[in-house]
Amino acid sequence: MNQIKQQSVLFILILTLSGCMKDYEPVNKLSVKIDGDLWTAEDVYCDYYQAGKRATISAFKPTGVTDKELLFINFDLDGTGIYPFTNNYMKAQCSFTAAPIGMFLSRETKNPEGEIVVTEFDTINQLISGTFTFVAYHDSVIKKVFTEGKLSKLHYLKH
Repeated sequence: MNQIKQQSVLFILILTLSGCMKDYEPVNKLSVKIDGDLWTAEDVYCDYYQAGKRATISAFKPTGVTDKELLFINFDLDGTGIYPFTNNYMKAQCSFTAAPIGMFLSRETKNPEGEIVVTEFDTINQLISGTFTFVAYHDSVIKKVFTEGKLSKLHYLKH
């Protein structure tokens, strides 16, 4: 009977602790609609440079045997908040590279449209989450609209 009580107490303790554990596992998911079509990255890398309070996110998606599309987001990061994209590449910008056209830049106009909203900046577990939208141009002529962008618990490397 004493062994059953010990097993019951142990079971309740494990159940209680597992319910209290924080879910901080990185999801590392990035998706966005490009001109209305959903684009989901297969590989996502994120770096945070503490000295300059700067984040870079690189997301890749293969489109063929040797080709891939690349989404790059570069912005100042000092906690949760809204970071508007500018034509100053040192503040915040996005680029998207896709064959056969090439690179689309958010800073190709005098008044760039878009922002990244950081909803989670977990410095303990090194996670970033948020949303983003922007408009990018190739040679200031060909336009792509990026909407409903989502960053889901991207694990960042601290430098």
